[in-house]
Amino acid sequence: MGAMASARVVDAAGPPWVRSLELAGAVAAIVVGVLLLPEHGDAAGVIGSMGIALLFARGLLRSHARARDAEITSEVGSLRIRGGPMRTQTVRARDVMAASVAPGPDGPSLAIVRRAAPERPLLVSFRTEGDLQLALRALAVRYTGFGEVRWRIGPGASAVPVLRVLLAATWLLLAACCAAAPAGLALQIAAWTLTITPLGLVVLALLVAFEPPAPHVALDSLRLEWREPSGVTSAVPCAALTDVRVDGRHIRLEGPHGSFALDVRGLRPDERIELAGHLRAAGRRGRDEASLPPAVSPSLGGLAPREESTRAWIERLDAAAAALRQRPAAYRGERLDEADLWQALESPDAPPVLRAAAARVLARAAPREAGVRVARVLAANRDAGVRGAIVGALEEDADDAARALEAARAR
Repeated sequence: MGAMASARVVDAAGPPWVRSLELAGAVAAIVVGVLLLPEHGDAAGVIGSMGIALLFARGLLRSHARARDAEITSEVGSLRIRGGPMRTQTVRARDVMAASVAPGPDGPSLAIVRRAAPERPLLVSFRTEGDLQLALRALAVRYTGFGEVRWRIGPGASAVPVLRVLLAATWLLLAACCAAAPAGLALQIAAWTLTITPLGLVVLALLVAFEPPAPHVALDSLRLEWREPSGVTSAVPCAALTDVRVDGRHIRLEGPHGSFALDVRGLRPDERIELAGHLRAAGRRGRDEASLPPAVSPSLGGLAPREESTRAWIERLDAAAAALRQRPAAYRGERLDEADLWQALESPDAPPVLRAAAARVLARAAPREAGVRVARVLAANRDAGVRGAIVGALEEDADDAARALEAARAR
């Protein structure tokens, strides 16, 4: 069972499984309509037409989610978010494309970019710094974040949503005619619908192919880029963001080169506040003003390599593991806590060499639990160098472990 915490969550895109459910429902209705067609023509027309209408309209009617309270369960490799029947979801480390951390009005905030919704981050505001740290370890995300976090801040000038609504309305009209209109009128509407739908699909494909990028804000470790509704794209270094504040439907940015405003009317007020906080945090990180929490306990300093061979270091780690098994509270007169070792192993901010050391010690001091937790750490980790160091440290033979660690360092 993972660690549990309370948080406020803003999820404009909604859980991926809800979108999958919409698609599955549309396909199921179409299949049922086809199966009913030989003997129940009217019912087949109603059900099949509604399925096609849902296929065109799915996702368009989903409202932006308001901030809500949720229960967060952090386990190595995933976050489980429980916030209501249609808002429960699991975020897995392998599906996280980017992330950003920032102070927020209600506590530290984590913006998570999921593979299924790259332009609408999942925003989680934790109550305490400790809860945030558990979530970061679960998703293998550093405290400084990683990748490009992108917010879609407006609908753009695309006609794709309008055409999808028109096609969906056409099929809903056919469903209504099949249910209540005379057979002759229903056949006329069916012929009309089957004629315009292929044309609509061709136009839809062309619009999607040549659709201009929607207004957005893209933030990474070095710079802020934004595209305005007019199509103009601008960028500034993160270090130049000296002041950020929300002003109605705009976010005002202050810097050495003047003041400018981002039009963020496409975001809900909750999202605007969160975005402003992440922009401020990016500015502080760009100027090296951000404070970072300690990644490991000072008690683990003795496990770091010294002026010794890798083979000698491995032997020292094995001695530490033996001492921990016999005297869990002490190692060479200093306290070596198993909880600190787990924290170092699972913390993305810990030095790779200490994560590898913690893995070897725990694999010998607590082999049953280590087998499961180390495997989860390896599955969640995105850094090939860290994975190589941990896998090398787990070699049973000290000589093999030393060679594997030296090879990992050389890469």
